Amino acid sequence: MVSLACVSPLIVFWNRFKTFYWFDDDWDMISELQSLGLVRWMQQPFGENFVPLFKALWAWAIPLIDGSYFGMLCLLWITHVAILLLFAALLRRFGLSWQAQSLAVLTLGMPWSNIEALAWATQWSSLLATFFLLLAWLLLLAAESGKHSKWLSVLAAISALASAACFPRGVLTGALLGLFLLQAFPEDRTTRRWRLWMAVVLIGVTCIALLPYRWLIHDYPKFQGFNAARLLGMADFAIHYWLLNPLYHLLPIPQKAVNAEAIFIAGSCKALVLGAGLYVSTARQKRLLWTLLLLDAGTAALLSMGRFDLGVAASVVTRYQYASLLCFAPFFAIAVMKGLELLRPVASRAALVILFVGWGLLLGYPWARHSARWAQWRGQNVKDAVASTPSDQRFGNPWTTAGRARELIQIYHLH
Repeated sequence: MVSLACVSPLIVFWNRFKTFYWFDDDWDMISELQSLGLVRWMQQPFGENFVPLFKALWAWAIPLIDGSYFGMLCLLWITHVAILLLFAALLRRFGLSWQAQSLAVLTLGMPWSNIEALAWATQWSSLLATFFLLLAWLLLLAAESGKHSKWLSVLAAISALASAACFPRGVLTGALLGLFLLQAFPEDRTTRRWRLWMAVVLIGVTCIALLPYRWLIHDYPKFQGFNAARLLGMADFAIHYWLLNPLYHLLPIPQKAVNAEAIFIAGSCKALVLGAGLYVSTARQKRLLWTLLLLDAGTAALLSMGRFDLGVAASVVTRYQYASLLCFAPFFAIAVMKGLELLRPVASRAALVILFVGWGLLLGYPWARHSARWAQWRGQNVKDAVASTPSDQRFGNPWTTAGRARELIQIYHLH
C-alpha cells in the first residue's frame, strides 16, 4: 500500500508531468542512436559511462511509447514502484516489522527531492541499476535459504552484472554483495563454502564490469595531472555528499546554502540516525545496515572522482538523492520504531499514525511547488527553445543543434 501511495505525486500532478519534454542528455543519446545504429551505439561510452543494457532498454522504450516523454516517465515510475516492492521484501528478510518496512519505503519513495530521478528519462539508468542491485540481493538470500540453489546463484550474479551495465554505480553491486556474504560465517561447512564461492564470483563480476572503464586511467581528463590538490578536491566533494545527503533537501536549513552550517545540521542529524539505527538493530539487521553504509560511501567516492571539479554545491543536486535515501531509510525506520517501543501500546500506535502522516506530508507536500517549476523549466521552456532556435545553433544544454532535434522529432515522433 505504501509503495502505491508513493505514486501519488505522479497522479496528483498528472498534467504537470505531461508537460515535461526531452531534455539535455536525452537529445544527445537519441541522436547518437540514430546516427550509429543500436549495436554500435551500445558499445560506445556515453560520457564516462559504459551502460549497454540501459541503452538497449532505452532504444526499446522509445518506439514502445511512440516517442511520448510522458510515456517514458511512466516507465521510470513503474521502475520506482518495483524498487519499493523489492526494498520492502529485502527489509522483511532482515526481520524488520511491517511498520518499519512501511516507514522505510515511505522515506525512499515519497520525497520531492527524487524529482530529477523520476522526471528525467536519462535517470532511468540509475533506477535500473538500483532495481538490479535489490533483485540480486534478494536472489542471493533466496539462494542461500534454498539449499544454495545454483540457478538462483547464477541469476544473482547476472543481476549484479546487469546493475553494472545500467549505471556506473552498479559496478559496486558485485563487490558490495560479495562483502555482504563475508560479514559473518555460519557454522555449517557447506554454507561457508557456498558463501566463499559466491563472494569470489560476485567480486569477479565487479572486476569484469570495471574492464570497459580501463580507458579512464590514461584518457579521462580529470585523472590527468593527478596531484594532491585533486585528491583533496575529491575527498572534499565526497565528504560533502555523504554528510549533506539526503537530509539537505528535507530539513529547514537556513538559506539552503552548502556551507558549514548546512554540514553541521544535516551531518549531525544523519550521524545521529545512523548511530541510533546501528545501536538498536539486531545482529542480522547490522549486516544489512553495514552493507548500505558501504554503498553510501562507495557512491560518494565514485561521484567525487567524476564531479569534484564542479564544486561542492554539486554534491547535493537532486539526481543524487535516490541512492542516499535508499541507504538512509532503514536506519531511520529501525531507530524510530525502537523509540516508539518505549511508549505504551496505545500511545505508540497514535504516535505512529501521527508520524506517518507528518513525515509523509513533509516529504511529499513540496512536490506541489517543485513540480510546477520543473514542468516549466524542463517542459515548456525546452519546447519553445526547440521551436525558435536557428537550425545550426544549440538550444541549451545538449550538444545537439535545434535543426537536428527537429529532425529527430520527425524520425521518432517525439512529443
